[in-house]
Amino acid sequence: MNLLYSKEHVSCFNYSHSTKPIIEELNINAQEKESISINTNEIVFFLEGKLRFIFKGFPEYIATKGEIVFLPAGGHFSYEALSDCIIVIFRIHKPMKLCTTFPIEKLNNIKNIDPKNQYKPRTEHLSLLQMNPRVWYLIYGVRDSLSDGLRCVQFFELKIQEFFLTLRAYYTKEEIHDFLYLVLSGDTAFSEYIRLNWKEHRTVGELAQSMNMATKAFTLKFKDIFKTSPYKWMLLGRAQLIQNEILTSNKPFKQIAAENNFVDVSQFSRFCKKHLGQSPSEIRCKKI
Repeated sequence: MNLLYSKEHVSCFNYSHSTKPIIEELNINAQEKESISINTNEIVFFLEGKLRFIFKGFPEYIATKGEIVFLPAGGHFSYEALSDCIIVIFRIHKPMKLCTTFPIEKLNNIKNIDPKNQYKPRTEHLSLLQMNPRVWYLIYGVRDSLSDGLRCVQFFELKIQEFFLTLRAYYTKEEIHDFLYLVLSGDTAFSEYIRLNWKEHRTVGELAQSMNMATKAFTLKFKDIFKTSPYKWMLLGRAQLIQNEILTSNKPFKQIAAENNFVDVSQFSRFCKKHLGQSPSEIRCKKI
């Protein structure tokens, strides 16, 4: 269908000019390979083809037509297309919600929902779901709108919320738990804010202040949810991001150092040796 009032749509402040819009369709050619760092939670719908996933901490997996893969923010993965692929990506920039009567936090204690249920949560696998007819219908509608040229942020956000409502209506709580378990906690809104925003802050104090919390109260809550101190968690995350950038980009070390708030390359090199065990040059040699 033709998009009506296209000039008004393109000039609207809700029009997405991003190279990574909230919703995007990608065509991946056979044998294409890439390594990617994820800055937001992503939900990937496989419409055609086969894609080999290598995700840190999980066995290699080949995703095929009809599967949905959940990729948490802060992760890093590589892929290889075993055939021509068509995928649709939902990038989640806000805390996830199922519905107003069933907050996502309830899934964290799923055993308490039905004490008689013998369900055993899966916690050592890539987060997967099979697309049912309702999800296929939703995704095909999204594809049609994208092909019409619709790039409205408000439309994208509504479609993402429609997907979560579809999960609530047509999938069991056990299936939803296994799909989202990598980001579940007793306060998912808190933990998701951390995962999505921590990189914008240099210190624990700054991150706590951004949530209008005293550092002490923030630290106690953080430890309760993440089971480690915010300082150690942010330090590890920063080291992983830097390692991924060294390995997956050709940026000069001076540029990477500056973008990560190091005073100079020497300080950056000392950080790498201390927290990654090698100098930046030695790390980059791994990809050759």
